[in-house]
Amino acid sequence: MKDHLGLMVKGLLKPEEMLPMDLVSFWLDDYCYALELQGVRQSFRAVAPHPLPEGPSSITGIVNVHGQAIPVVNLRSKLNLPPRNLAPEDSLIWVEAASQDLLLAVDRMGEVLQVPDEQIVDVAQMPDDVELFKGIVSLEEGILFIPDLGRLLDIREREILQHAMGS
Repeated sequence: MKDHLGLMVKGLLKPEEMLPMDLVSFWLDDYCYALELQGVRQSFRAVAPHPLPEGPSSITGIVNVHGQAIPVVNLRSKLNLPPRNLAPEDSLIWVEAASQDLLLAVDRMGEVLQVPDEQIVDVAQMPDDVELFKGIVSLEEGILFIPDLGRLLDIREREILQHAMGS
C-alpha cells in the first residue's frame, strides 16, 4: 500500500487497484506463517546442520548451500513453540534478513499467496507482545502470521554469530 500511496493521493490509483502482497506460507506445528516472497531465495528439503559451538542459542548450526555457510535459525524457540528435532520431511527456507543470509527450519512448506494489502493487520495496532511479527492476516482457513525477517536476530545475537563464523 505504501508503494502506491502517492498514486492514490494523485487520484491515479484507486484502493481496489492496489497490488496484492506475494507471500509464501509454511507451517510449524499447527500454526501457519508466511514470508514476503521478495525476501525468500529458495526452499529445499532439510538437512542436519553442522554445529556452531560459539554461536548464539538461537542458531542451531550451519548448512553449506552452494559453497556458502548459512546459519540455521531456531525459529521454534523464537516463536515459543515446543522444541523438535529436524525430520527428513522438513524444509529449510533460505531468506535474506537485514543483509544476512539465514535458513529457517519449518515443518512443511505451504503455497504462494497473494494477499491484498488491506487484509494485513499491522501488528502496531495489536495490544499483545508481537514484536517478531510484521503483520497478521485473517483468512477463511485461519490466521496467517507474517514474521518480520529483520527482527529474527537481535543485535547481540548478530554480534555473537559474526564472531562464531569468523567474520
